[in-house]
Amino acid sequence: MILLCIIHLPILLACLLPCLKKRTAALGWLGVLAALPAGVLAWSGVVWPEVVFADLFLGSVLVLDPLRLVFLALTGTLWTLAGWYARSYLADDARAGRFQCFFLLSMAGNFGLILAADLITFYGFFVLMTFASYGLVVHQADPEAHRAGRIYLIMSLLGEVLLLSAMFLAVDAAGGQLRLDALSSAIGESPNRGLICTLAFLGFGVKAGAVPLYFWLPLAHPVAPTPASAVLSGAMIKAGLLGWIHFLPLGEQALPTGSGTLIFLGFLAAFGAAGLGLCQQNAKTILAYSSISQMGLMTVLLGISLAHPALWPVAAPALALFALHHGLAKGALFLGTGLLPVCPARWRRWVWAGLALAALAIAGAPLTSGALAKYGLKEVIAGTHHPDAGWLLLLLTLSAITTSLLLAKFLRMLGRGKQPAAHGTFAGLGVPWAVLILFVALGPYFAVMHFGLPLPFPPLTWGNLVGGLWPVLAGGMIFVGFLRLAPQAWRAIRIPAGDGIVLIERLITTLYRKIPFNWGDWWDREFLNFTTLSDRIMDIESTRSVVNRIEPRLGIWAVVGFILIGLILCFISLLIL
Repeated sequence: MILLCIIHLPILLACLLPCLKKRTAALGWLGVLAALPAGVLAWSGVVWPEVVFADLFLGSVLVLDPLRLVFLALTGTLWTLAGWYARSYLADDARAGRFQCFFLLSMAGNFGLILAADLITFYGFFVLMTFASYGLVVHQADPEAHRAGRIYLIMSLLGEVLLLSAMFLAVDAAGGQLRLDALSSAIGESPNRGLICTLAFLGFGVKAGAVPLYFWLPLAHPVAPTPASAVLSGAMIKAGLLGWIHFLPLGEQALPTGSGTLIFLGFLAAFGAAGLGLCQQNAKTILAYSSISQMGLMTVLLGISLAHPALWPVAAPALALFALHHGLAKGALFLGTGLLPVCPARWRRWVWAGLALAALAIAGAPLTSGALAKYGLKEVIAGTHHPDAGWLLLLLTLSAITTSLLLAKFLRMLGRGKQPAAHGTFAGLGVPWAVLILFVALGPYFAVMHFGLPLPFPPLTWGNLVGGLWPVLAGGMIFVGFLRLAPQAWRAIRIPAGDGIVLIERLITTLYRKIPFNWGDWWDREFLNFTTLSDRIMDIESTRSVVNRIEPRLGIWAVVGFILIGLILCFISLLIL
């Protein structure tokens, strides 16, 4: 019952919002009250056995095992502190009530998909989180926010279609079973495992920011309110990672082809996103590309596990710890971007010290949580005993250099670039941010000891200290040297946020202008009724021939099923809009 209460509490508080519309003081605490029980339960380290709720969905199964415990610790902490931060950040915002509604619903979806042990419950809460977070992206209600929200919604719908296809095939392979652990085993033995894994990787890849489905991230983070950006990049992006863990046959069978693909795409994201981030001028956009880069390293770890199933018992806690470390540190950096504009001069050095600590943790500097997380990744790579393991370790070291370079650019733009608008008070924003910094410094170490994760601590030897320190120093020195030798060059190369999607938009605009067709007649308001529009469409000879070819195929059940899925997704999107 406690697990069910953790999920339903944010939904119940969202239902109370109309009653608290005029009580802004109480409204601001809802996000904290909704998330705090999840964080307390997770950090208590208590593992809960399966609980079956026969009357929920098609029979929901909830569980809190050691792997889910780490993910719940991350999300519970980040949602609690982001909600506390939002209380002050949105104190003078007329749309604060609307923000709280979407914030609470997204939170419920995030908690639910972590605790779910069956497919229907997992997917139901995944969809809730996906579409509720659209309201967080478009909160500012300006053209940039609407553009980012539109692209986010389009890509999310694409991901849902891919996921539904993967789920139907997976359930068929499992003989109708809906348990997630049974699905994973069945997928590994299915003759269609390549197709199922591809669909699942792409479907969850939209949420995880995988190449080539990451375009929404650099657009959504700059326009979303700062507390929303923190949970989008720190907590919700990990839902895609958890989906991969549930659907890919990890620990079941070796898939060399899939493994190589994931490793390649992971390193492509790690280095490519870092390069694209260096061409940005907005601090939050740089952090978005940094998240894509770090998710690439987690993808590499998944790829290694696909090739070596025997390593999964060690790789799983290493992956969860990496997600915990990155989510906490990235959340602290995002919240720090909103704290600096309201920071008094006498506190600025402490804020910069906290930001530097979080940045060093992501870069993997010695004695930070990043060093602990990356040591686990290195142990998994070394455990493969593969001839190419040395190359993987070299690429991992080079990624630390590019990460340091990117975060140095972030700190530079945060200090010298265009400052974001000031929201809230220093006390209201600074206290939750300071608490999060403490979690960044100590949380992953506490998780390893308290949760009993089978991960070693990096030995305090000169070799480990130098090996972890020199990539960070190299990245910082490259950035400083570049500024000294070519101070204007780093501003000259600019790639629009979203990169690939901008090219697609320009291509569509060009085609719209080049095609010799009078679009204005078709989109005139007097023609926008179903009868007139359908008659005009059917008057075209090519349209009639296409209809004649399509009509016989509508009798095929597979075609009808895909159309039904599309209609359901469109209906959901209309409800959100």
